[in-house]
Amino acid sequence: MDWLLRRCHAEVTAYIALYGGRQNGKTSLLLRLEASLRPAMPVCRLDFQLIKGASATQAFAFVAERIAESVPPASDPRTVADGP
Repeated sequence: MDWLLRRCHAEVTAYIALYGGRQNGKTSLLLRLEASLRPAMPVCRLDFQLIKGASATQAFAFVAERIAESVPPASDPRTVADGP
């Protein structure tokens, strides 16, 4: 858990995939991680089970909405010409 917390606070240089069988504690670990990160860091939880069968457009819209709810933009998005 400490390693994950450090990775969350560090500069993003890689992504982490959490993979495992059913009932092995993946969701529990992520919920503990989320609780440890708040309120010092904004957290956006995406439950893809809510959009089962969604098209690519619907999935991207779902992700964008959840991110916008959790992490509001630092500036007016209409003023951003380009960005990572």
